[in-house]
Amino acid sequence: MYAPDLLIWELTLKCNLRCIHCGSKAGEKREGELTTREALNVVKDAAETGFKGIVLFGGEPFLRKDWSKIAKEIKEFGMKLSIVSGGFLKSSTIIDKLMKIEVDFLQIGIDGMQKTHDEIRGVSGAFNKAVHFIKEAKRVGLPLGIITTVQKKNFKELHKIKEFVIRENLEWQIQEILPMGRANKDIVLSREEYYLLGIFMKMMKKKYSIKIIVPHNMAINSQYIDINPSWESCIAGKKVLGLQSNGNIKGCLALPDEFIEANIREKKLIDIWNSDEFFQYSRKHCEEKLGENCRLCKYAKFCKGGCLARSYWMTGKLYNDPYCFYLIEKDFRDSFI
Repeated sequence: MYAPDLLIWELTLKCNLRCIHCGSKAGEKREGELTTREALNVVKDAAETGFKGIVLFGGEPFLRKDWSKIAKEIKEFGMKLSIVSGGFLKSSTIIDKLMKIEVDFLQIGIDGMQKTHDEIRGVSGAFNKAVHFIKEAKRVGLPLGIITTVQKKNFKELHKIKEFVIRENLEWQIQEILPMGRANKDIVLSREEYYLLGIFMKMMKKKYSIKIIVPHNMAINSQYIDINPSWESCIAGKKVLGLQSNGNIKGCLALPDEFIEANIREKKLIDIWNSDEFFQYSRKHCEEKLGENCRLCKYAKFCKGGCLARSYWMTGKLYNDPYCFYLIEKDFRDSFI
């Protein structure tokens, strides 16, 4: 019934940065991290299950010694390979390997200009190293973009990041922070700020030729901001899977650990995907479960409560997304009546 698309793989939790927005509190590697042999079996199982691509991130995926062996295996099985990195590494050796592997897309995190980025990333010099990594990757022609996690600390610096993106001619993925892991609600965007972020992204797409990557859960059901017209309910366990570095499987890695379905040491990936036992929260949703934010909404039948991870972390329950653009726009209109 469900065609797998992307496997989002936390390759390791080991990290050389201490980002204040890190949802998984990365730093030290997880206990029971998959071995090289187990990781290569995951790649084979993902291909057999039908996944079209794998995204490697962490932590810092390049800190895992066998990352290139795993990445090469992904390409050899005909799947697209994307890697997300903090860029806080010596670039030359890594970039040479990425060229040989023929990575399909590399994203480096940029969360502000130097002072703001270093503060958010928790390590002095993080910005300069990331920029150096970007320039070296550009020099050899790697397919490259940056990813920015927007929060109150960098919300007002988006225009400066925009100038950097335009100057360097990079693709730009913009996503919002959730109050999970190290992130607390004090740095999470308000609903008004989040809506302004949507306006900013629409302006960017309309005015500039650079590619803006819109998260699938952005601008849900908006009447005015047409940057994401294809929302058809949460895709966790329906198009994507999340894999923790110890083999635990979730429909989405942003969901809490109570949503761990199984471990690939105990069940094959294809059996987890094809089982009716798992991912019932997204695959077998019923309208009776909708929260107060969504129960009376005209989009409820196909939207099914918006982004489940955002709903959980912002309201403590599923199917109750308070950052749905239709809901925000309705509240705006009601406030002026």
